[in-house]
Amino acid sequence: MDIPEKIISREHMRNDLNKLLKDLNPKQRQVLLLRCGFEGRCMSLQEIGNVFDVTKQCIRKREKQAFIQLKVEENQKHLRHYLEQ
Repeated sequence: MDIPEKIISREHMRNDLNKLLKDLNPKQRQVLLLRCGFEGRCMSLQEIGNVFDVTKQCIRKREKQAFIQLKVEENQKHLRHYLEQ
């Protein structure tokens, strides 16, 4: 795959990820964005807890719920072809 195709593929993947994240509730979405570094650097559970003024256990619970929702087979098939490239 040459450079323009990689750029286009990456943009399509970003759009597909954003579609999946929109299915999450706002707090779950924000936790994943911060935790995985989509909005800068990856943040720890404690750092995200400080942002939301909750405990890191509460953030861990939101993160786990978000990943469970994203692991639904229907969601996985949208991203599977990116792994095969």
